[in-house]
Amino acid sequence: QRVLFVNEDDDISHVNISAASSNTSEAGGKATIEIVLDTKPYDDVTVTATVDSAMAIVAPAVLTFTPSSWNVTQNVTLTGQDTDFKESGAHPYNVSWAVGSDDDLYAVLVPSATTLFNDDNDTSFVIVSEASTNTTEAGGEAAFTVALGSDPLAAVTVTAVSEDAAEGTVLAASASLTFTSDSWKTPQTVTVRGADDLLDDHAVDYNVSVSVAAGSDSQYEALEPQQVHLTNEDDDTSDVTVDAASGNTTEAGGRAAIGVSLDSEPYADVTVNVLVDATMATASPEALTFTAGSWNVTQSVTLTGADTDFKDTGAHPYNVSWTVASDDSQYDAVVPPVTSLFNDDNDTSLFHVSKASANTSETGQEAHFTVVLGTEPLSAVSFDILSDDRSEGAVVSQQLTFTPSDWSQPQTATVRGQDDFLDDVTKYNISVTVASGSDPKYLALPAQRVLFVNEDDDISHVNISAASSNTSEAGGKATIEIVLDTKPYDDVTVTATVDSAMAIVAPAVLTFTPSSWNVTQNVTLTGQDTDFKESGAHPYNVSW
Repeated sequence: QRVLFVNEDDDISHVNISAASSNTSEAGGKATIEIVLDTKPYDDVTVTATVDSAMAIVAPAVLTFTPSSWNVTQNVTLTGQDTDFKESGAHPYNVSWAVGSDDDLYAVLVPSATTLFNDDNDTSFVIVSEASTNTTEAGGEAAFTVALGSDPLAAVTVTAVSEDAAEGTVLAASASLTFTSDSWKTPQTVTVRGADDLLDDHAVDYNVSVSVAAGSDSQYEALEPQQVHLTNEDDDTSDVTVDAASGNTTEAGGRAAIGVSLDSEPYADVTVNVLVDATMATASPEALTFTAGSWNVTQSVTLTGADTDFKDTGAHPYNVSWTVASDDSQYDAVVPPVTSLFNDDNDTSLFHVSKASANTSETGQEAHFTVVLGTEPLSAVSFDILSDDRSEGAVVSQQLTFTPSDWSQPQTATVRGQDDFLDDVTKYNISVTVASGSDPKYLALPAQRVLFVNEDDDISHVNISAASSNTSEAGGKATIEIVLDTKPYDDVTVTATVDSAMAIVAPAVLTFTPSSWNVTQNVTLTGQDTDFKESGAHPYNVSW
């Protein structure tokens, strides 16, 4: 029996034709075009170049690529011809390409024509390229080139000026370019640097005007200015920055401050409203207003802790939420993130441990939780971070230390999932215990635990191969390979049963243990002579 395969190709029959090295000119100026094949052909490939007018002649007109020289670049040279056209600048013309070959993949190709210009040898004009890229408000630069189209009788000075200096400016070193009879055809570069503003104004289009300065060659001085189009990409975002709280509030009236500012200048006033659970704290002021003149000045909201009737079992978490209102539609749509704080009991030493940020996984995915002190300690407080099942989760950093200067800043513990070969989803705990030598007020506190789940990447599955061949009535044998995909918790038996007298199987029972689960075992099927009428191969099944 045969199995048909198809090997998909990653090669494409293509004739690679470069851009022309330059323009041609009526003075006989030449340009070169490089041609090469992208893939090896099955037969010779000819590429024929044809000029669509009397602007230039091409030599050689026919290039031949063979299966042994297909990747060797060949050139055609175009020589400009003097025409009778009215002298109004460079004259465009095209070079068309025809491909011939007994290789069907190449024979059908029709390359795009190449467009060139045949420069007049006595016409004054300025050649200005397009901008190389966009500018950016971060100071990103773009460039374009300037050259003359013909040899001037006197020096020509070309100036470049931005028409919108708020978006981009021409660097002084390239704002004025001088061309002489010796340098007229050598392109000179104009560099434009993006200008920054503080508005979220997206990308803004602007132009740079290129003109010939007074006092230049009279034929050039009469030319009209040209414009180069550019775009200045924005680096501002309409968003509200809410700083982390300076600390926790306390039930004794302890205060915390939160700084608020805008990320970009708004088009209209922006009001940020403060919402807080009054049983935990009060906010002052309850609304902040930012204008186009004060948007980048940080304003502060002061939170004052309130005494609660809750049983004093530690610090009480609460949230500060923010809403934004403005006639600036971009700011009106902003939803700042909630700020989370704790209102500390005024007489209790405690520490706070958050829940796990996510599950870990056997692929090595990490999850996190935070630890923070509830009150300022008299001396340093360290915590030992330990996993109760290191085969499921390992702590990346096993100790966190807080001092009287950073006690209110949450620190993050990272837990990385560990891999095994079992099909399991396992819960485990990370214990957070005050380490010996810490502030005595904290040393007596009991450990806290964070529950994690390590998500599995294994699937219980018996992998049974196809039979190595057919059996035969002459006693021909076939082999089938069996192995488990994951480590089992106990022994696994796999029993093979043939559904007819076509063959016998040995061994009929395979046993895989937790230590040998990934060792492939074989069963052998031996064909038996049957009394069936001979009509070809007889099908039968092996069940498991």
